[in-house]
Amino acid sequence: MPPISTLLPLVRDLLFLRRGPQDLPYSPALLALLIGAMLALDAALAEHVSQVGLPHMAFSLLLMLALTWLALRIGEKSPRFVQTASALLGAGIVLTLLAVPVLLGVGRLPADPKLLTPSQSMWVMVALAFQVWDLAITAHILRHALDLKLRFGVLIAVVFSAVDLVLGSMLFERGAS
Repeated sequence: MPPISTLLPLVRDLLFLRRGPQDLPYSPALLALLIGAMLALDAALAEHVSQVGLPHMAFSLLLMLALTWLALRIGEKSPRFVQTASALLGAGIVLTLLAVPVLLGVGRLPADPKLLTPSQSMWVMVALAFQVWDLAITAHILRHALDLKLRFGVLIAVVFSAVDLVLGSMLFERGAS
């Protein structure tokens, strides 16, 4: 497994859309470590600041990995899975850590949007900017992994996000009501 000192610049460049997943080392051990780190981060966030629980977050992680594998399989690029998943997870972990102050600023959202405080409204807008940035990073990584134009990477990233939103709502919000 590569040292963290070589990974951090690569992940930084992924966040700024300067590098692609092909620039990460092929390392199943790194992928396993990143999956564990993301689950640990999700567990901490579910406990303190997230609007959704850990089972929902773990499902989203597994779904992202499955959809990535499926897209690569359909695109006949299956050998790129480890690097692509590592890129998505590495960027996701750093972006999530950067978003923690935003999540803390938003706090628990009221059921009625009219009850949002002005401060919460501002933080929600910042959180939306993080969502757009996350979508751009995912699109960038997927377009490199699948050898596609950016617009198709964006389309696939939006589909991934929509599938996660719909399935997550069906599986987890129904059970909560």
